[in-house]
Amino acid sequence: MQHMPPPMAGETAELEDLYKHLQDQAGAEGFYERLDDAHTAQFIDGGDTLLVSFEHADQVLQHERAAGQAVETLGRRVQLRTGCAQLTLLTSDDTWFRADGVYKFFDDLVDDGFFDEFGHVVFFGAGLAGYAAGAYSVVASDCQALLIQPQATLTPQAAGWDRRFPQTRRMDFTQRYGYAPNMIETAGYVVVAFDPAFDEDFMHAQLFDRDWVDLLRIRHLGEDGAAALDRLGLLDTIVENAVNEGLSTAALVQTLRKRRESPAYLHAVMDHAEAMGRTGMMAKTANFARQHSDDPRFAALVLDTEEQGAAQPAPIPSATSAAIAVLAVGGALTKAETGKDPVADYAPDLAPETTFETASELAPVRTEDTGLEITDDPVPEAAEPTSAEPPAEDPVAEDPVAEAVQEDTSAEDQTEDDDASMMAQPFQPWDSFALARNRAA
Repeated sequence: MQHMPPPMAGETAELEDLYKHLQDQAGAEGFYERLDDAHTAQFIDGGDTLLVSFEHADQVLQHERAAGQAVETLGRRVQLRTGCAQLTLLTSDDTWFRADGVYKFFDDLVDDGFFDEFGHVVFFGAGLAGYAAGAYSVVASDCQALLIQPQATLTPQAAGWDRRFPQTRRMDFTQRYGYAPNMIETAGYVVVAFDPAFDEDFMHAQLFDRDWVDLLRIRHLGEDGAAALDRLGLLDTIVENAVNEGLSTAALVQTLRKRRESPAYLHAVMDHAEAMGRTGMMAKTANFARQHSDDPRFAALVLDTEEQGAAQPAPIPSATSAAIAVLAVGGALTKAETGKDPVADYAPDLAPETTFETASELAPVRTEDTGLEITDDPVPEAAEPTSAEPPAEDPVAEDPVAEAVQEDTSAEDQTEDDDASMMAQPFQPWDSFALARNRAA
């Protein structure tokens, strides 16, 4: 099944070297196949578990430059650590793996009974590759799939609200392996991870909601979550855990808590606290960071933020935060229907003349930053509306940071917001109503 045609027109020398490396690496224990101009596939045999990884060539090369090591796909890196078998699908362009050559490749594997040879199959992808991992997971029944910020579809009729990818308007997402949420019907378990601060990622995740799917909110993940996790050295660990121990939101959350060991992440949390006017939280974060990081910048920040916190009173919830809290009720709560004033119930600090109607006009335009930069989302700061159902329990029973600083309650307080937001919480009806109301406005 080895196939290596001449380099395609326009390919860079770096990309050609990558293809040659993948072919040589496959050797006698696997195969390498060039599916078309943009897509390649590499398989290397291993244990009883198969990792099927969808990746973009640019991200593979970026990882190589950042790490200063020999170029390897994520699938290969995980294989070297776990001994699993790995099948990597690679694209050199933003194709969402929508191509006849890819369809035929998976059709042939199914006809050959390829996936039946493995006891455990894990699909992985992020972004456009997350869409592909979901769409093609249908070929392996009872598999597991980890999808980071995937698109469900980009057909204008179903996802016209997502305008981030104008190049996909002429792509066909309705034919073979098309609508990813339908293609996961045969999967045993799926985790869809996303940052709820990004409306489009939020909406796509909602479309994947099934009984066997966990929708995992990860605040501060950023616009390109996989790249951010890769820079922190956590992406490989997350996939390795899925291969070795099976996919688990508890294990994923536990790994994500290691972000606190990154000075860049802690600075991002401080930036978020500063933007919200929470000087006390800034001081606690700086104090925690000084105790757990060698970064000298935190020493000065501790004194500075503590002085600010002593000089300034605790901030009063803003009208924006209150408006978001009211919007979160989803329009179903009105004074006429409930006999209660939702503004008074959820935002007592607002002026009495502020009404549900005027508050709905105060919804902010979010400033979206990439990578480790925090997306300004005031929803977590607002009071939570009451719910008929109790909130989901924390899948991680103990807080490792709190254990590390048992006598420092400020550190435990500092991590309260991001810990709660990272839990695998079920979606509540007010979430989709709030987003719909904002879009209608």
